[in-house]
Formats: sequence, structure tokens, C-alpha cells
Amino acid sequence: MFTIKNKHLRKQAIGPTITMLVFGAVVAAVIIMGFVVGTEKKEMSSWLIAAFFSIFFLSGYKRYRILKKYDDLMARKTLPHYMKINAIKDINNINCSNCGAGKIANRNHSSKAFREFYCGVCGETLYYAERKDFI
Repeated sequence: MFTIKNKHLRKQAIGPTITMLVFGAVVAAVIIMGFVVGTEKKEMSSWLIAAFFSIFFLSGYKRYRILKKYDDLMARKTLPHYMKINAIKDINNINCSNCGAGKIANRNHSSKAFREFYCGVCGETLYYAERKDFI
């Protein structure tokens, strides 16, 4: 959670992080209790309980990884970075790096915290901008 730089994605990552911490602790405690008790029957039941709770841990981990991927994507594809790698000097003269068209359109990103700017001709995603009106 502390490696996500965007504040909107960081807020969304609190739930999966808490889920991972709680269910990870439960899984570890159940496995340790299975070894402490030591009988074969109780050890097997502790593995089944640990497997059940690990499902919740993995679902939280999967959601966290998705948010981390969004954060990495947004950090890489910003307007200043796009202008730098394509050697664009004038902000009013932005063209598609794929087809060269000047028709730039925008839409909301699936996380709703960003605007995605893309080429209106070929559909190539050019860069993302953080929405200021997002609460």
C-alpha cells in the first residue's frame, strides 16, 4: 500500500491491504496451531482451514496487484513523459505517435480517477491525466 503513489488508488488499496494482513495472520496462526497440537487429524483440519482463509488472502492480493499495475501505468504514461519521448515542444501540437493523426480524444479510465487521452483515428492510448474533480 505504501508503494502506490497516486492518492486515489492508495485509498482504494486500503481494503485489500487490510484483507491481506488479517487473513494472512489467520492462515499463519492456523498453520502454527496445527504443528503445535501435533495430532495427524488436527493437523489435516488446520491445513484445510488455512486453505479456506488463503482464498481471501489471495483475493486481496490480486486486487492490490491490479491497483499497483494501474499506478505504475499512470506514472509511466503522463503528458510530460509523452511529450519528452516524442520530442514535442508545443503542447497545442500533440499528434499520435502511432499514426501521426492530430485528432486526440479523451474518456474516463476504468478507475474513474484518470482521463485517458487516445488517438481518435487508431485508438492508441497516448497518455493519462489525473482528474481534479474526482472525490
